Amino acid sequence: MEQRRKIIFRYGIAAGAGILFLLLALLYAFQTVRTRDAFNAARHTESGSAAEETAGETQRTEAKGFYQKLRSGQPVKIWVFGDETAYDRLSGLESWTGQLADGLRERYGSQVELQNFSLFGVYDTLMHYVLLQQQLGSGETADAVLLCMGYYEDPFVFPLYYEALLRSLKLRLPQTAILSLIESAAVTAPEGSADELATLTRDLTERYHGQTISMAEAFAVSGEDYPALAGGAFPLALTAEGQRLYADWILEQLAVAVSAGTEIDEALPELENAAAAVFDRYSYIPRERFTRISETDWQISIEALRRIGAESGGVVALDYSFLKGQNDVNVSIDGQLFGGLSRVYSDFETEGAEAGEKSRLRRVEIIRNNANVTDYLSVTFGTKEQAETFSGLILFGNLGFMEGSADYTALPVPEKRVETAPEPEGTAPGEPESAENTETTSEIREESGTRETSESRRENGERRRETEGHRQETETPAAPESTTVSESTTAETVPEAETVPETAAGPTVGTHIPESRETAGPAQGLVPVAEPQEAGGN
Repeated sequence: MEQRRKIIFRYGIAAGAGILFLLLALLYAFQTVRTRDAFNAARHTESGSAAEETAGETQRTEAKGFYQKLRSGQPVKIWVFGDETAYDRLSGLESWTGQLADGLRERYGSQVELQNFSLFGVYDTLMHYVLLQQQLGSGETADAVLLCMGYYEDPFVFPLYYEALLRSLKLRLPQTAILSLIESAAVTAPEGSADELATLTRDLTERYHGQTISMAEAFAVSGEDYPALAGGAFPLALTAEGQRLYADWILEQLAVAVSAGTEIDEALPELENAAAAVFDRYSYIPRERFTRISETDWQISIEALRRIGAESGGVVALDYSFLKGQNDVNVSIDGQLFGGLSRVYSDFETEGAEAGEKSRLRRVEIIRNNANVTDYLSVTFGTKEQAETFSGLILFGNLGFMEGSADYTALPVPEKRVETAPEPEGTAPGEPESAENTETTSEIREESGTRETSESRRENGERRRETEGHRQETETPAAPESTTVSESTTAETVPEAETVPETAAGPTVGTHIPESRETAGPAQGLVPVAEPQEAGGN
């Protein structure tokens, strides 16, 4: 009996040990499976995160256009062209352009580079067009161009200049977003032209696939009294509250387009005004290409114009500065007086300018149409100081109504002092320095504008009736006859001719805006980058 108990006891211990071993084996297997599942789940999660990060990187890499770049947090560059509403260098205020850039950084995480080329003073869109060409000529690009102008415009020519500007952007930077502001002055300063031009601005911007942002609407729905937002020393001046409203409203309008993933339409639309195409034949000849033959005279030969591929006919405009007091300038072609301009620049035009500011105002002024240079061209100023403000001469396709001023001071016409310069080595006679600068527009016909202003009715009513509906050839305008003007001044002693050395920016040549995007290559040797202008100065 005792023996049987011992046997049962031993078997019981063995069975218990087996059961315990089995339980431990099952526990080990369970833990192993659990660990494996956790490991696989972790790997799947990491793989999913990596895939999401890769997708995000791909999205950022593939983002194209201003709105999509903002949406994916990519860096963007913005150019601003405008009047003193957009001018950002008045002391004591945080500008709306700076607040806009900060707001974009904060909202989208993008690096934002904003370059402001706005001007303080009375400027029309032609001046902004020239500044834009300088930027385009620098070879730089922008993701968006913000335009803020209209108050100082003549409604008769504004549609022409504004369309030329929009067309140039679409030709040269087709992927750039165009942002046109309707200025708050449309409701705060109705004595200007901003209210008259609001519809034109919107219509042209839509035609060229841009976004219109109405600050007039922002002010109207703000619930604030206008004097709390704008006014004071200048009609376009904004208060601190007005600056903040500008930035906030533009941010919200952009947010709508960003959320929608708006893509830039690169198509070049048909012209609204056929005359805008004459600016496709745009050439800017800087002072470095001229010879200063006296203290008051600059001169360039037809050979020099041909070598740089510049136009030799059409409309002549000058880029220079008004100085305080009387300002006189003449242009003569082939030894014959061609046209001129006389203006008195008074303190009124610089009222409110910051202390220490230079008493000058940079201008781009139309001299006259129907130019035809066959030998040489001279630019003559009334004084040495005025001659030193000369920046360059502009030639573009002919426009019948740009007849220039008929009342100006005639200055002595200089004799030819420039010699026919030798052709650069390896260049055939008469061949431009760069083949890319020889693009010309096929025969352009222009139709004068049909909109009229109170000023044009007073001063140019007869001219408008003659030019309305007028069409003319622009390839080979007839040589002009000398102009009879009001009075003459005494000739000064002419020193030996001196050639002005090239600037640090290097030589500059004329250019043509290509007719279509297929021919739009990088601009060659254009005007140096325009620094943001000092208030009321050059």
